[in-house]
Amino acid sequence: MTHGLPKIRTPKARTVIAKPDELRKLFTTAEPWLRCYLCLTYGLGLRHAEACSISPRSFNKDDHTITFTKKGGDQFTLPTTRELEAIFNQAPETDDPSVSYLQLLRGNLGLKSKNISTVAVRQSFYKLRKRAGVNEEIRPHDLRRTLAVETLNRTKDIRLVQQILGHSSLSTTAKYLENRSIANIRDYLDTIPMPTEVKQ
Repeated sequence: MTHGLPKIRTPKARTVIAKPDELRKLFTTAEPWLRCYLCLTYGLGLRHAEACSISPRSFNKDDHTITFTKKGGDQFTLPTTRELEAIFNQAPETDDPSVSYLQLLRGNLGLKSKNISTVAVRQSFYKLRKRAGVNEEIRPHDLRRTLAVETLNRTKDIRLVQQILGHSSLSTTAKYLENRSIANIRDYLDTIPMPTEVKQ
């Protein structure tokens, strides 16, 4: 019996995305290791922890893909981009293929921990955001959402967005797309044919 229990409201989906000018500022301000992070989170739509885990072991040079463990524990494979591969190629050689590309590109390989922590990467992103002078509301996960919205706007194919993000449920993908653009709605509405005469 549930009489008297308050209804718990589901929080609204986050709708923050980075604008093209903000993305440009982030990419041009970032040092190589953070540009690698941006290519993984915005360019491929990886989650923060997934981006931090990508290492030479993840990268298949012959297939031009990266394979990683996604949220939930499943293995997931995505194609790389030319820009991301160019950044990978800047990383120094290592005897340990499990060292992340972020750590390899950042340096300081003599640290006790072989990989930079996810917390340190997040803090570095916030510092980058401030240096670049972009919206202080942008979080790392918002770059994944930005890619989702941009992909849908360009292709009108929500299934493609689902494939890139690796969601098993289309409803999860839909939550990423709650960013509503009045301009896009207007462009669509303008394409709807209207009757030239309305019969009375």
